[in-house]
Amino acid sequence: MTKKQFIRSVAFFLAVGILVLSLCDLFELENTSNFNKRYETYRDFPDDTVEAVLLGTSGIDRYWVPSQAYEEHGITVYPLSVDAFPAWLYKYAIEEALDYQDVQLFILDIRPFTQANISIDTMDVRARRFLDALPPFSINRIQACFKTMEIREEVDSSASRLDLSYLFPIIKFHGKWSDDDYLIGNNWSAIPHEYLGYHILQKATVRPSPQRNRGYRADYFYDLDPYSEETLYELIDYIKENKLNVLFIDTPQVRFGKESGRSNTIYKILEEEGMDYIHFYDENSDNTFTIDLDLKSDFYNPGHLNFYGATKFTTVLADYLIENYELEDKRDQEHVKEHWDGVHDRLLEKIAELEEERDKRLADAQAENATAEE
Repeated sequence: MTKKQFIRSVAFFLAVGILVLSLCDLFELENTSNFNKRYETYRDFPDDTVEAVLLGTSGIDRYWVPSQAYEEHGITVYPLSVDAFPAWLYKYAIEEALDYQDVQLFILDIRPFTQANISIDTMDVRARRFLDALPPFSINRIQACFKTMEIREEVDSSASRLDLSYLFPIIKFHGKWSDDDYLIGNNWSAIPHEYLGYHILQKATVRPSPQRNRGYRADYFYDLDPYSEETLYELIDYIKENKLNVLFIDTPQVRFGKESGRSNTIYKILEEEGMDYIHFYDENSDNTFTIDLDLKSDFYNPGHLNFYGATKFTTVLADYLIENYELEDKRDQEHVKEHWDGVHDRLLEKIAELEEERDKRLADAQAENATAEE
């Protein structure tokens, strides 16, 4: 091969590589999704911006209001959560966080170990939410892809041991170009998260949905599914080996039988292994949460708090973190202020807008009912 031919070959493979990278970015779970925005925003922070990271499911980003904790205490605690996050990917989420910030504390949601929905379809979509939020061909993402394939094969022997669509999402999502709502502009570049990871669900965020607490029984235990239990012990070993500062957390929800029993089993394992953990299910004599959550007004469904409940939860957890961990007040640091100042004001403006829309809907419904009765 001549020198000229060699240069042409290298140029060709580079061009193909760039094209593949671009197509894999264009055809994946859309960048407009909250999880992708969270990771894009996190990667854009300057060094020494984030002190602590919350990882887990929707039981994180609906509960923790980062801008509130920053405004009140100056702590920068960021949620890198993904809806129904798979437990076996925790290690890779931690590695991703450490690639961009010197994280002093990891706060890990235990819900990935209690949800226990083991089926190929649910595992697939949950994994892709995280995998497609990572840089397309980072070593961490590739390792997470192979771990996902391994777990899928363990659950269902008919599943392919090598599913290239995880490594190259264009294989699965190439048909999205024909979707009516698909816009190239939404997937071509990094889109920041407007509220530092706190998830706005439009109507649900300001909707009170009265709940009945089914009670918490500290003496009720239920076995974890074998994959969750194995993954929990592997995660604990990883934490110890890497000397990570970790707090496990169980966020408030109206309890559901087996899930409540699984939570207690996890608390037992964490205590035996010397892990720090907190939960919020100790109850007052009237069967209400000790952190003053109002069952009539602070939930939008049995498993999630609305904004009003989230502000209460954030206050309690922020106080706990400040009391038990050495988190720094970063409100006077210019590189932090650039990204965190003013966010809470924007969030409150959005909440006020949603409340106005909610009140108008209620007024219109009442007027319609009154007219119907006449």
